[in-house]
Amino acid sequence: MTDREALIALNSIGGIGPVRVRKIKDCLGSYREVFSKSLSVLERKGILAQTLVEKIQKLPKDWLDKELALVKKNKIRVITIEDEDYPESLKSIQSPPLVLYVLGGGSLTGISGIAIVGSRRASLYGRETAEHYGWYFSNQGLTVISGLARGIDSAAHRGALSAQGETIAVLGSGLGDMYPPENRDLAKKIQNQGLLISEFSMMTPPLPKNFPKRNRIISALAKGVIVVEAARRSGSLITMQYAKKQGKKTFAIPGKLDSITSQGALRLIKEGVCMLTHPEEVLEELNIKMLTKISMGNESKEQQDDEFGLMEFIDHEGIQVNALHQRTELSIPLLTTRLTKLELMGKIRQLPGQIYVRRK
Repeated sequence: MTDREALIALNSIGGIGPVRVRKIKDCLGSYREVFSKSLSVLERKGILAQTLVEKIQKLPKDWLDKELALVKKNKIRVITIEDEDYPESLKSIQSPPLVLYVLGGGSLTGISGIAIVGSRRASLYGRETAEHYGWYFSNQGLTVISGLARGIDSAAHRGALSAQGETIAVLGSGLGDMYPPENRDLAKKIQNQGLLISEFSMMTPPLPKNFPKRNRIISALAKGVIVVEAARRSGSLITMQYAKKQGKKTFAIPGKLDSITSQGALRLIKEGVCMLTHPEEVLEELNIKMLTKISMGNESKEQQDDEFGLMEFIDHEGIQVNALHQRTELSIPLLTTRLTKLELMGKIRQLPGQIYVRRK
């Protein structure tokens, strides 16, 4: 067993992170030595707690051979924290992954990316918005980063793919146990046009505890993180917490005020997260020079800033959103975003049936 192989094996054992593996190397001189030392020696040196030593000793002797065989069969690249091509953006976070399993032809170094995350139970508005933003950022030469989950994540990946841009999916399971299963075709497309990444051993199942953990990687790889839709206890809010700790720019897209999947994003906005009404605002905040001028809804930015041109259609009698859509010819996602901002500004209010009225 080489030192690199020992690190791959240690990564498969829960409870062993970068602090403990560094202690192993400092005390024993190499990672592989931990597999040859007795329980009494490891305990006496105070390297690991008894429970962790027992986990190491219970690891099947053929585990590593099977793992490396799966890696080879599926053409996976394995990058350890000691390899030269390990991303610098991950080294600096509080608990960097010991190992990354990588599938695809892209590179993890020099990434200029934007993370788009949100609810698995996303609305049509949320999915369309995430897809459009993914498409927009890809057209600007940015890598779209998300988690391959249902809803917003999938839509963001699809948007990037439709623009022939690069996208990275960070999984909460092993690459040998792709989740969710209905996204396997999407995963293959991402593999051909970007990267699939996991810190978990090949056949690690999609355990609930894995998903919050992988979110720190999503935020660390990105220059900024956008939440499209999120409930009050959404996992996306965990991603935002990681992003803030990592010093990343954070953004939220407002949704309907009475929607469950909007409450998390609206709370973020209330707490000071930058509210988005156009993806160009992300480029401005991050000081990223635009490659091309892309219009949303076939309008110039100046027209969009003119109170969105919607107030002339909304009176005290009210108008239904579909009627607004027909009159303005704006896409439903863009129209809903602008209506929400007008609600937040106190200019209009929404009545049942998606009817909008001007406030007195």
